[in-house]
Amino acid sequence: HIMAMLSSNYAVQVYASKTVESIEKFKTDKGLDDLFIVKTDRSGKIIYVLVDVYPDRTAANAAATELEIKTGSKPWVRSLAGLQEIVAK
Repeated sequence: HIMAMLSSNYAVQVYASKTVESIEKFKTDKGLDDLFIVKTDRSGKIIYVLVDVYPDRTAANAAATELEIKTGSKPWVRSLAGLQEIVAK
């Protein structure tokens, strides 16, 4: 679970959607079975994000480059602490 991970880690956010179904479809279509779906709360709106987690920014940036090639869209590298702050309770 994302909340149990070290807040010093970095997340690579690949996709965001208002529905889990949309995220699942993207995950399947792009072959991203290892990534996590995280339910976040942005000002009262529930947004699901697809992320992978890495121990540091260097590893996250390297993964983001590979994920961009795989998905065709530019991932967002962000601190895991920042993501954990908006995880929906």
